[in-house]
Amino acid sequence: FKGDKKARLDFYIQVPYNAVQFVKTGQGFEAAYTITVSVFDEEKKNLITEKIWNEKIVAISFELTSSPDNFNLGSRSFELSPGVYSIKTSLFDKDSKNEYSSENIVVVKQFTQVPALSDVMLISGRTVIDGTSKIIPNVSRNVVSDRDPLSMFFEIYSDTSTNLLINYEIIDEKETQVFNKSEQISLKKGTNQIFHNVDSLMLDLGKNLLKITLKDSAGKVYDTSVKSFMSRWVGVPIALTDLDKAIE
Repeated sequence: FKGDKKARLDFYIQVPYNAVQFVKTGQGFEAAYTITVSVFDEEKKNLITEKIWNEKIVAISFELTSSPDNFNLGSRSFELSPGVYSIKTSLFDKDSKNEYSSENIVVVKQFTQVPALSDVMLISGRTVIDGTSKIIPNVSRNVVSDRDPLSMFFEIYSDTSTNLLINYEIIDEKETQVFNKSEQISLKKGTNQIFHNVDSLMLDLGKNLLKITLKDSAGKVYDTSVKSFMSRWVGVPIALTDLDKAIE
């Protein structure tokens, strides 16, 4: 997303309750862990910035600690210059002493030319906490076909009030276009926050690509953002993406 001087990278980490160890306390059960997010340059030679913080989960019953549906969501923001970064995330469980880590490549966009699109955030919903509206991100990027809407949030930056077109396109693993729709949008000068749902999607199991294009009525393209996601079916395990192979 566009920041004051640099781009703002919002980083979310979703930790399932059953991935950490709980200990019994007077209030129920508690789990504690430390998150370290290290941002390196593309070659992983230089550490650009790093944030470390502690998280604690409190559950009132043991059943809650083992449910795969419960999770703790943490987030931090980074101000970064446009470029390509390697991000290493580590989780240290304070009770089990287990450590988990992952690495991702992130491309931070440049917003010098407007109109421009931010990256797309897939979301699970919105809630109100202490009178402030909060976005709940879909960190796993799993969408149950024909049940869940493909919900998203993004921003459009404009230097003037204008009317433009937004095109939503979904391409499956076979590079087949499975959804395509355009809508007119009225933009104000500055930052425009967009919440959008694509409903009643009938998708095959597997990886899909959401492509959002900002253009004018004559077809001139100003900017494009893409986001991959996984489509699932009700009752089919998350790890299973090829039903034919499972049946053989």
